[in-house]
Amino acid sequence: MEFFVFVVALCLATGIAGVRLSFRAHRRIGAVQRLHDSQLEGVRRRVAELEAALTQSDAARLRAEEGAFQGRRRHADLIRVVSRQMRTPLESVLGFSDLLRLNAGGEPLSHRQRQAAERIGEAATRLLTLVEGMSALAEAERPATGRLQRVDPLLLAHRACAPLLQDAEAAKVSVALPEPQAGLTAMADPERLMRVFADVIAGAVRRSDPGGSVAIQARRLGGEVQVTVRDDGPGLSSAQLETLFQPLAAHAIAAVSEEGARSSWPGLAAARAQLQAMQGRLEGVSAEGRGAAFIISLPAADAASTEAAPNADRLLPELSRLPHGVILYIARDKAVVALMRRLVQDFGGLQLHVADCAAKGAAMARDLRPDAVVLDLDLATDGGAAFLTDLRTDPAMRSTPVLGVSSDREVSGVGGVAEVLHRPVSVTALAQALTRALGGPTAMRAAS
Repeated sequence: MEFFVFVVALCLATGIAGVRLSFRAHRRIGAVQRLHDSQLEGVRRRVAELEAALTQSDAARLRAEEGAFQGRRRHADLIRVVSRQMRTPLESVLGFSDLLRLNAGGEPLSHRQRQAAERIGEAATRLLTLVEGMSALAEAERPATGRLQRVDPLLLAHRACAPLLQDAEAAKVSVALPEPQAGLTAMADPERLMRVFADVIAGAVRRSDPGGSVAIQARRLGGEVQVTVRDDGPGLSSAQLETLFQPLAAHAIAAVSEEGARSSWPGLAAARAQLQAMQGRLEGVSAEGRGAAFIISLPAADAASTEAAPNADRLLPELSRLPHGVILYIARDKAVVALMRRLVQDFGGLQLHVADCAAKGAAMARDLRPDAVVLDLDLATDGGAAFLTDLRTDPAMRSTPVLGVSSDREVSGVGGVAEVLHRPVSVTALAQALTRALGGPTAMRAAS
């Protein structure tokens, strides 16, 4: 009996203790749960705060990128406007210095005067090099207008060489045109790649000595197509190579002033920027006395995931007399008008008439019936379209050749204009264009 009572008492004590332990466990579990919920809510608030901060940071980054893009675009537009406005006075400086030397037979210069005219021409040529470099760099900063496409780099290099052959021949430098290679294609913007080839090849021609040569070679290397432009000039030191690719540094600009015609500062710097925009690169290799080689690398087509530089040595051929005819020149700048008058006076039997606006030019054209018209395309925002339309409405003027002169290098063809000359227009280029327009002997020789 006592044992039974002991067992019953033990069971009751154990049950009461278990109940107590159970209540304590539930209370502790509840406290832990509340602590967990509190910490989880804190974590959620912190995550929300971090997400908001990240969103604000992304928005600030996007605003900064947009501001930087707009700044680069304004910078590029400013450079383009400045370089465009500088071409007209440069045309006058270069033109008059050329006329002084070309007409030395009719109006002989003293030795010191001829030296002064040559120094003026050389200084203006260096300034023109800087202006062209500014324009090229501004163009390189502009976003690409077209997508990369499959191109034949050797074909584009061959086309880029065409306008440079005359300068190379005048400098007595031979250019070995690239032979076509089947299957050698790359991904690039063809217009930009043409400018790259023109800049690099023109620089190689300028660095070459008379009797030298420029070779263009291409190969496939891994997932890239490499086009190498090699000259056998005096070569460049490592410091000079670095200077060529730093266009806005003070020592780079000084190099242009000191080296003159041998400098290729603007072209190579702009070419590197153009290639970077096309996922390519430009590298230079040279040693003093051993020539220089510039390697243009582009992504190969199957591996992809998706006007010539100015001639610093302005050689001046003899000009024959211009053919007879009546010329209407529509331009406002007094210096370029004076240059045209001097050209006609010194080398032609042309009758020159000048109008300072397109409206006056249209009226004078109806009265004069000129043999050719030279139109400054910068006079009107429509690029002379209204004048050309008015001119062609007159049946007697429909076949009159019109030469356009523009400061904008992107203007390559205008409806109704036989030929577009880009400023600064050299005296010889202007005389040859007039001769072609009037069907003179130069045009006949060119056609033959």
